[in-house]
Parts: sequence; structure tokens; C-alpha cells
Amino acid sequence: MKNQNELIEKYIDGELSPEERQEVEKLIEQDEQFSQEFQLRLNVNHAIMENDVMKLRENLEEICRNSNQQKGTIIRRLYERKWHLVAASTTILVVIGSFVLSEFNTPTPEQLFNKHYKFETCIEGERGNSSSMDVNIKTALTHYNNSEFTEAIKILKNYEDNILSKFYLGLSYVETKKYSKAIRCFQYVLDDNNNLFLEQSRWYKGLCFLKLNKKVEAKFVFEKIIEEKELYKDKAAEILKSL
Repeated sequence: MKNQNELIEKYIDGELSPEERQEVEKLIEQDEQFSQEFQLRLNVNHAIMENDVMKLRENLEEICRNSNQQKGTIIRRLYERKWHLVAASTTILVVIGSFVLSEFNTPTPEQLFNKHYKFETCIEGERGNSSSMDVNIKTALTHYNNSEFTEAIKILKNYEDNILSKFYLGLSYVETKKYSKAIRCFQYVLDDNNNLFLEQSRWYKGLCFLKLNKKVEAKFVFEKIIEEKELYKDKAAEILKSL
């Protein structure tokens, strides 16, 4: 665990080589325990930053209170000897104000999910024209299109090695709010690396990470979409600007 902690700290501080960074990012995306430890470290760092801001704001408020009590003396001293502190305090207040405004204006991961997730209908072309397709899969896809997701899941989960059924099983899990299970389905499709659902699977995988508030993992996925110039690259770029 000590080595993991040191690795995470070096990653956050930008002290790793490009190859080492890729290894860490792979662990974050695929190793649940490592991902949780990484997210904890980020949250701790964020909390420390917020605490520092709060202390700074308290100090500024204390200065303001003292200035009201000793208004004439402090104004005269500031004017005569420490006018630069006024500029410094103003700058600090502007920084704090910008920080607070950005916190209010930045959409949450869940809001980003709700904005970008759209139900994807299974069209006939995706099902294939082969009469040899298992009749149960056809039935399951009909259930899916009719928003009967629980019934679709009961059938699709029995076809572990079928890419099409795995993809729509993932979407059915999304619709039933089982996002971790959906991610595993989409990863299965991505691991195959040679099918028609790669780009959609990566996109929905990233959205599931958003819904689970796993912003770091979501960023990795959306950056990959942009890097590969996939179908959802523009939407991925839009999301990254908000994360």
C-alpha cells in the first residue's frame, strides 16, 4: 500500500514518466481498489485547498473587523506605509470570488450525464439480417426497444460471449441505474476491439463514470475518445471543459 500511495502522490505531483503515467491511468480505470485510493487522495488534497481558502477568508474578515474598530489609524498607516497590502488583499478577494463563482457555475457530473445521455434505440440493421440469430436475443432486443429493461436483462445476461447482447445489456443496466454493471459490459465490448459498438461503448462507459461521480476515470475515457477522433469527440471535449 505504501508503494501505491507513493505512486499516486508522484502522479498527482507530475513526477512520473509518460510510461509510468499511462500505467497509473490504466490502474485507475481498471483496478477498483486503486481507483478508490486515488480518488481519496484527490478528495483529501481538495479538502486541504478548501480549508486553506476558508482560513484565508477568515483572516480577511478579521482584518475587516479590526479596520472598523481602528478605522482612522489603519487607513492612515495603510496610506503612508502599507498601501501595497490593499492591492494584495483586493487580489486575494478577487481570487476567492472567482473560486466561489466557478464552484456555483460548474455543472455536476450528474448534470453532465443527464444532459448528454440519450436512449439509444436498437434498429433492425444492428440486429443483423441473419435468420440464424438466436430468437431469444431478438426477443430481448424487442423488450429493450419497448423499455422493458428488466425483461431484456434476464435474457441478455445469458449470452456472455455475444458482443451485440453485451452492448445492449450494458445499456439496459444504464436504464435500470446499475452503472457499475453497465461499465463492465461496455469494457467487455472494448476488450474485443473489433466490432461495431466500440465507439458507443466507450462513450457510454464515460457517461457511467460521470453518473458514479468518478471524474478522474471519466476524464480518461473522454480524453481517449478525443485522441482516437471517435464519433463523440466533440461532446467529449465539451464535457472535459466542465470537469
